[in-house]
Amino acid sequence: IFFHELGLADSDDINTTGGGYRYQKDSSNYVSLTTNDTAWRVRVQSGGTSNFKGLNSHPKTSPIKVAIVVTSSTFSVYANGVKELDNEPLSSTADFSSINRFQTIIAENIGVRKTLQHAVFPTALTDSECIALTTL
Repeated sequence: IFFHELGLADSDDINTTGGGYRYQKDSSNYVSLTTNDTAWRVRVQSGGTSNFKGLNSHPKTSPIKVAIVVTSSTFSVYANGVKELDNEPLSSTADFSSINRFQTIIAENIGVRKTLQHAVFPTALTDSECIALTTL
């Protein structure tokens, strides 16, 4: 499970083409939290194939707590105390046997000072634990 909490002021903006928070095993297997034009989105790169899912009810200008549970073939997303996606299929097999780095890729480094906390758990939490973890 990958967990990230961001506290953003309403005026802050994360650039889709230059931003993200990434938990990475290698260039073929990583999980990132980025934005589209208006909302947060999750990307699970599994075996070199991208799997994007928008969190349209979570504007990119609002604080967010996200937990992403990844298996070798599916992923689930919890955001701000709600299970947003449940067992979404991955396009190819994921390998997160280790996480080699956490990376903040944000224009002007706003992400470095906006990250409140982040963590990687080696085993999945229950639905109720993920909901509690992500509740604002």
